[in-house]
Amino acid sequence: MPSLAPPIIEGVFVNGDKKKLIEIVLNGLQGVEIKGEHYASPMPGFAYLSDAEIADVLTYVRSSFKNKGTSVTEQEVKEARNTK
Repeated sequence: MPSLAPPIIEGVFVNGDKKKLIEIVLNGLQGVEIKGEHYASPMPGFAYLSDAEIADVLTYVRSSFKNKGTSVTEQEVKEARNTK
């Protein structure tokens, strides 16, 4: 379904700043424009997941679906979680 959710294939957030991506997963996101396309559907936060679970999922997404991002560590998630 077009415009339902931002793409993860070669995604701007997926391949961008890891800290921002972690914050999106922890806190959720709503109302974003990417490459001229507006996405209004809310994404809930997943702060209830462990640091290791978030790191594993983001590492997988950043290295799959035509993405070439580096891995996300449990420590990076922990640091992002503790800055709030």
